Order: sequence, then C-alpha cells, then structure tokens
Amino acid sequence: MYGHKDLSAYQDLIDECRHHIRKLVQSYKLNKIDYLSLCDLTRKIYKCFDFDHNQNLDKLETKQLLEAFSSEMNMLGTTRTKSSFKEWFAKIDQDGSDSISLPELILALSGIMKVEVPAEA
Repeated sequence: MYGHKDLSAYQDLIDECRHHIRKLVQSYKLNKIDYLSLCDLTRKIYKCFDFDHNQNLDKLETKQLLEAFSSEMNMLGTTRTKSSFKEWFAKIDQDGSDSISLPELILALSGIMKVEVPAEA
C-alpha cells in the first residue's frame, strides 16, 4: 500500500465534500433524509475521494475520507479508532474486494443514518 496522500492539492474538492457532508448531517438531524438524497450526497462525497478514479475506495482513500470528516462523522455517532478501522472496513467491504464500492458505502451510511433502503435498490 502506498503512503498517505497529500490532501492539500485537493482542498477545493474537500471543501465541496465538507459542504455535502454537513448537508447530509443536517438532513439527518432534522429527520429529513431519504434514500435518494442519501445516494446523491454519498455519490458526490465518494467521487471526491476516489483519487485514482477507479470507481472504488481503497483502504487509504477510505481512511482519508473518514479522517477528513471525523468531526462530521462523530455527529452521526460513528466514532472510529485506528484499531477498529480494519474491522469496520471489512464489515463494509461486503464483496471482499479490499475496496469500498459506492453501493457498499451507501448501504453503510443508510444503516448508520437509519434510512430505509427500497427493496429494488
């Protein structure tokens, strides 16, 4: 695995993502988040952290997403420690690909935020 990516070059994207995450958290706190809104906002956040544009978040990209938005994630009640990251990642990576796909992240966030997932999703 390669080293920590310098996020300073991505500051504009991170700022945009922070806006989306705050919107997501605000909607959650107001009980105004539905599945389609969750998918839309998660897609935008996901795209910001897929640095190699391979349509998957590897462990480093996922860890950097969580670190960049740790305070926002804490607002959702998802405090993660370094030791639990591997467990959490393995739980989210349902297909065992050693990466997180967009549908896997949406499913994880829908569980955290208690958003009902439609049967056809």
